[in-house]
Amino acid sequence: MASRIFCLLALVAFPFLNPAQTLIDRSLATDFKMNFQDAIQLADGSFVLAVTGSQFSGFDSTQSVLIKVDTALDVQWVKRYKGFNRDDFASLTLLAYGNFLATGTIRTPALAPEGGAVYKLDPDGNVIWYKVYDD
Repeated sequence: MASRIFCLLALVAFPFLNPAQTLIDRSLATDFKMNFQDAIQLADGSFVLAVTGSQFSGFDSTQSVLIKVDTALDVQWVKRYKGFNRDDFASLTLLAYGNFLATGTIRTPALAPEGGAVYKLDPDGNVIWYKVYDD
C-alpha cells in the first residue's frame, strides 16, 4: 500500500515520469500543406481547428483555413479565407451562441506592411464581420 501511494505521489509530483498516451490519432487528406495553429471546442462537442495552408511549395503564399470536425474527428466543413497574399489565423476564441473570433495576420503582396485581422464567425464558419488593422 505504501509503495502504491508513493508511485501515485511521484506521478503527481513528476508528471514527466508518465509518458503521454495518444488517445486519438486521425489524419486529414488535403491538397495543400497544413500547419495547425489553434483549436476550440464548441458546445456540441465539435471542434474548430485554425490552420495555415499553403497550396504551392516554394511560394510565399498562405491561406487562413478553418476546419470543423465532430466528436469522432470526421470533417464537417472546411472554409478558406483568402484576403491577400500571405494570411494566417493564429488564435480562436469562443463567444456566445456558438460564434467565435479568429485572429491572425494579413500580409499584402511584395514589401507592404503587415496588419492584424479579426474575424467574427458563426458556428458554420460564415463571416459575420471582419476588420483588418494595418500600419
